[in-house]
Amino acid sequence: MDTLATAIIASLVLAILNWTIKPLLHIISLPITFITFGLFSFVINAITLELTSALVGANSFYFNGFGSALVVAVILAICNSIINSYTMNNFQRRV
Repeated sequence: MDTLATAIIASLVLAILNWTIKPLLHIISLPITFITFGLFSFVINAITLELTSALVGANSFYFNGFGSALVVAVILAICNSIINSYTMNNFQRRV
């Protein structure tokens, strides 16, 4: 049960960080994002995951390093893309 509670807390913290900190990071890193054709967004996502780990607590929710946080950020982006395309296709069919 402890892992479920940790997952829920981590998801809430990540949602709050995505709502508050992530837009600021995107604005600050806009030139780098343009130069890398948007690939720097993965680094921003990894930074928010690392911040989530720091806020939730390294004892219960952590990454082995920034590289593993970056891999998780890429996996999350792929999952979000699949979910968004699926929901948009279903939404457009109903409207």
